[in-house]
Amino acid sequence: MPRFFFDTHSDLVSFRDVEGTELASPEMAGVELIKALPEMLRDELPAVAERCSIMASVRDDAGQIIFTAQLSLTTKWLK
Repeated sequence: MPRFFFDTHSDLVSFRDVEGTELASPEMAGVELIKALPEMLRDELPAVAERCSIMASVRDDAGQIIFTAQLSLTTKWLK
């Protein structure tokens, strides 16, 4: 099975995956990244934030980025 590496970058921290995860296909790696993004963003949220975002990418075993995704949250008090 091919191995995929998931790298993340947020306003607070960057992480480069050095272990990787074996998955059946590149498409499956993209699905796994999309499913994980909301929890990753939740972990990065400060107590009070007007804007927070997280970007992530999937690399194949050759080190090439094959998929990227970004999730952002913007808040605004109206009063």
